[in-house]
Amino acid sequence: MKVTRLAGAAASVAVVALAGCAPTTGGATTTSTTPPGHVAGLTENRFCAGPVSPSGCTTAFTPASDQVTVSRGTVLFQKLQSASNGAFNIDLAPGTYNIEASTTAVGGAADCPVVPVTITAGTTVAVTVQCTIELP
Repeated sequence: MKVTRLAGAAASVAVVALAGCAPTTGGATTTSTTPPGHVAGLTENRFCAGPVSPSGCTTAFTPASDQVTVSRGTVLFQKLQSASNGAFNIDLAPGTYNIEASTTAVGGAADCPVVPVTITAGTTVAVTVQCTIELP
């Protein structure tokens, strides 16, 4: 009798364990999607001419239309053009990205540092990407 009860108990446990694996939505599987985060960005340029003072270029940055690149490591996610007022907007999945501008301004070498940004679901991150164009 003990063997029968043990077998019956094991069968009951197996049925309960399998019942826990069944879908709970009437046979349809559910997937949760994480909402994206949002980048509200601005590109700005400044032009520095002649010898730069020991304190660096003192010319103010002004909004400009630049090419914006969004990447993660070596993977390019998106390229876009900021508006004439420098504004750009993009939705991204949560994670850490690099945002970089490249300018079409001519006359000198451009220095546009990469701006790392961490995106969290459902939030907006303000980012300013700046380029310094060094004129001869």
